[in-house]
Amino acid sequence: MVSTEQLQAFGRDGYLVVPSVIDGQRQAAALALIDKLLQAEPPADGHTGHHFYWRETADEPVLTELLTAAPAFSYISQLLAPLRSPGPPKTAGGSDLPAV
Repeated sequence: MVSTEQLQAFGRDGYLVVPSVIDGQRQAAALALIDKLLQAEPPADGHTGHHFYWRETADEPVLTELLTAAPAFSYISQLLAPLRSPGPPKTAGGSDLPAV
């Protein structure tokens, strides 16, 4: 459960650190998979900065579980709940995109 203090900190800082929200076993499995990805597809020689791997979530359940099987998703939902509209989303121009 997100406390009032945590919600205020998130509003003030734009992020919230929740220690131990993801258990050590899931962390270790995710880090092992990331190491495996880096070994199989390393960044180009001399590359500096960010290096991204775009994967289908269905293909990477170990990484998806960091959000879905751990309490992290519950925290995210609670942090964003105050931003939810009380009614159904509106559409613009017949699209399925929310009106801005």
